Amino acid sequence: MMENIVNIRITNKCNNDCMFCLEQSLRVKPDLSMENLKNNIKKKFKKTVKNELIITGGNPILNKNVLKIIDFSREMGYNKIRIIFNGNFKKALISREELLDSGITDITFLGHSCRQDIHDKLCGESGSFSELIKSIKFFSQKIDLRICVNVNGLNIKQLPNIVDGFIKRNIKAFDFLNYFPVERAYDKFDEYLFYNIEDNFDYFQRTFEILQKNSIKSWWNRFPEYIFENYEFLMPRKENIRNEITGDEYKMFESCLKNKTKPVCFGRCRFCFLKNFCTQLFTKKFARKQFDNKPVCQGGKGKFDTTQNHIKEFTLDNFFDVYLKNNYRLKGIRCKFCRYDKFCSGIFIDDVRDKGFKQMIPM
Repeated sequence: MMENIVNIRITNKCNNDCMFCLEQSLRVKPDLSMENLKNNIKKKFKKTVKNELIITGGNPILNKNVLKIIDFSREMGYNKIRIIFNGNFKKALISREELLDSGITDITFLGHSCRQDIHDKLCGESGSFSELIKSIKFFSQKIDLRICVNVNGLNIKQLPNIVDGFIKRNIKAFDFLNYFPVERAYDKFDEYLFYNIEDNFDYFQRTFEILQKNSIKSWWNRFPEYIFENYEFLMPRKENIRNEITGDEYKMFESCLKNKTKPVCFGRCRFCFLKNFCTQLFTKKFARKQFDNKPVCQGGKGKFDTTQNHIKEFTLDNFFDVYLKNNYRLKGIRCKFCRYDKFCSGIFIDDVRDKGFKQMIPM
């Protein structure tokens, strides 16, 4: 049965001050009224499918109406109601007991280390780790829990231990989000948060091994695909790239295309998951057909066709279509040792998913 997943932000307030937060500018904005929130929840509900509501913030438990929102959503008929927050009940307007009794079905906690000093530093709030652990202990035997980890320079070398530590605390699923170098995260904390993904390849591999050994579900966002070598089944669906360029980001990309400029983050691309997408978008160099120009190691010439005019109207939406159909090409971590690396475009993502990165052999 199809699922309808609805995200509702109910507050911009937060009781942590995370280094990597991309929403600092929203903190001063007032919350939507209860009436507006109800209207959004009602409008997005679909009668013929399973409905899941995801309640986000800020920290949603800082909204005085959070219990009323959960209750209204249950009455509407939402099958699952998930809340995403940091587990920190300091300054909260409800208790852990009240949240448990509300009828919430799933919780995703934001947990970025199993070491108190690193977690509290990343979250900018002393005692945030202790609050998180209290919440995990309270809810873990009563409700489905997931942990969301922001992976960055302060915790990458702990990643296998983070996963192992939370699994021992009865966590059954993980979301992983890569550090994204924009706004305050880049301007103020990049020296702490940036890390060389290639140099830390082994920490990802060890993490994947632990997840697989324990049959733990995981979702990975904003990571370059080559980290998934040997574990290609963990790669996000190629269509997910559309979800990463929405709202303000979509407007920024459209404006850049219109004004023939580049995004403010252009130049920080080396380890960005959008590197190939942006390079093709702003240079307008891409292949005509899905399997044009295979790598030399696959018996091809390796290069993209640089013809620019086969998209009749060059818009962001049209480019998305072409990119996902023809041009979403990947290279493995060993490709940098190949003598053809500088001009080779790699192979199409679907082929990587089917046959793995190891089919590309450096020459």
